[in-house]
Amino acid sequence: MCFDDALDGFDAYLKANRGLSANTRRAYRSDVEECLVALRKQGCVDLNEVTIEDLRLWMAKSSKNHARSSMARKTVAVRGFFAWAYDHDMASANPEALRDWLEHGRPVLCGDMSDDAFFLGSQGGRIGQRMVRKVVHDRAREAGVPDISPHALRHSAATHMLDGGADLREVQEMLGHSSLKTTQRYTHVSIEQLKARYGQAFPRA
Repeated sequence: MCFDDALDGFDAYLKANRGLSANTRRAYRSDVEECLVALRKQGCVDLNEVTIEDLRLWMAKSSKNHARSSMARKTVAVRGFFAWAYDHDMASANPEALRDWLEHGRPVLCGDMSDDAFFLGSQGGRIGQRMVRKVVHDRAREAGVPDISPHALRHSAATHMLDGGADLREVQEMLGHSSLKTTQRYTHVSIEQLKARYGQAFPRA
């Protein structure tokens, strides 16, 4: 599927089905278009040619020119685009990494103790909280950043996305909240951060 046709189709889908504001829809289209332009420069001219490595290269280059909050929104938009393209048979595969885990990683570990757990431990059972904390702590140490808990990492990701203009319902879907009210507390955090930044920029205002 050519990029331009797919982009128009995704934009129409957002307008008709997602209930996004006009500003958010324009931002998502711009984010996806920016990614597709970069992919063309990398030699991709068809959605079926795009790999996770291509997207990682785009993210690495784009992150040099955009704030983390903007990159968070761009990632959500591009992830949604490729999921939509795959679901509508416009791409033969969906690259972002969860689908790859479901199709190739999880079946290797899956066993009698797996039930319907999404992430599994090395013994095939539901991955434990202790192991999740260990993975996050280890990766933080390897990256040379302050230690952080899984909950704080989740909270930070949601806040960055909202700061970058991501739609509240998109964040709700990503976090798995059954109620929008649960997700709205992140909006309060983002507003408070905005106020703090405004106060730093205009201390006499």
